[in-house]
Amino acid sequence: MIRPAIFALSLAALSVAVVAPAMAQDTRHVTEPVIPAACTVLKAKLHAANNALREEDEQKLDTERIQHALDTCGSGKAVALRGDGALNAFLSGPLEMRACRPLLSVKDVKNAAIMGDGAIDGRGGSQLIGKSYSWWQQSRAAEPTNTKYSAPRLLIANHADGLILYRIRLHNSPNFHVAVGNTNGFTVWGVHLLTPTVRGTDARNTDGIDPGSSENVTVTKSWIDNGDDNIAIKAGVHHMSVIDNHFYSGHGMSMGSEARDESDILVDTLTLDHTTSGVRIKSNVQRGGIVRGVTYRHLCLRDVPMPISISPFYNGQTTDGIDDLGMKGPLTPDYKGIRIENFISLTPGIVQVAGLNAEHPTELTLDGVDVRSVKPEQVRARYSSITVGPKGANFTFTGSSVTATTPTPKVKMDFSCDNKFVPYQD
Repeated sequence: MIRPAIFALSLAALSVAVVAPAMAQDTRHVTEPVIPAACTVLKAKLHAANNALREEDEQKLDTERIQHALDTCGSGKAVALRGDGALNAFLSGPLEMRACRPLLSVKDVKNAAIMGDGAIDGRGGSQLIGKSYSWWQQSRAAEPTNTKYSAPRLLIANHADGLILYRIRLHNSPNFHVAVGNTNGFTVWGVHLLTPTVRGTDARNTDGIDPGSSENVTVTKSWIDNGDDNIAIKAGVHHMSVIDNHFYSGHGMSMGSEARDESDILVDTLTLDHTTSGVRIKSNVQRGGIVRGVTYRHLCLRDVPMPISISPFYNGQTTDGIDDLGMKGPLTPDYKGIRIENFISLTPGIVQVAGLNAEHPTELTLDGVDVRSVKPEQVRARYSSITVGPKGANFTFTGSSVTATTPTPKVKMDFSCDNKFVPYQD
């Protein structure tokens, strides 16, 4: 039996709500969400200290009570979960515990929302009931041999137009925290996502927010510290804005590994503090495809070993075949219209850009890109066309089938990262 998840809350709302439909590449007009009135208020019956329950409370599930309240709540109203004095936690799990289902499933519904100032804890690091290991330990043990395993995600949404996550804390998912597909209009505003890890060694595959096959997506004013991609844009995403966010431990601002059929994406005003990567586009001939019109601007990086990584050779894959989703290759990675502007890495690291071959070069524009103290041997490229704008870059690319517009490394911009790096806010 799995460990159910804890809702440790001062206030949370699970609701059906409406927000005015953009910011940048999201074509909607996105405004700050508003928590709707509650149709019912559920009071906590358990006490959690440091996100842990007493062992005798581990079987006291609130799943049925919460699910009944959601099923009977009217449109536009919220189910509010609230503390009651020292009682500050709800313990909940899927209705069927035999399968690896997400804690929260949003399917075939419009304008649903999860809102509030409490925390939803997936307890990925806690020992499973009846087992001698946690979800994270199982995942890490499977890694050396790439063994298949199952682990639940915290939230999965599909066909959920207008979905909102607002001012909620998401902690310790066993696997991905948020995966959204086939959705038009998805807003993440003021979300704090925390899964403690040391450079990804403890909580494998705990991606933060992963949209796929969706359009009109905005992630803003959020804080993400986790064990894998902070954000991973999956295949088929169009018109997405990532605005004014902070990333900490994790694998950075990623596209892929299924980077295909993606366009009109803007990442603006982002700090990355000790992530493993910064700007990261990853795919291969079993997963990749066309990527067009992606802009990164006003990015500040610190202690990031790989500030820029754009590659069609994810996991070293160079030959086509059947991918892990059952799709037959080749799926040709082809990256065009990628722009990086006003980008500062305070510490040196690897900058690598690659296209698949001479017929499918990566086309990249750099305009005001400064990777401090970067060494020539840290800059790598192949099959790429690099355009350097008037604000320049402090490094040059050379390599097989690489063209660049300027051979002289220089940077002249008025963008600064002063006071940009702040501690994680929970």
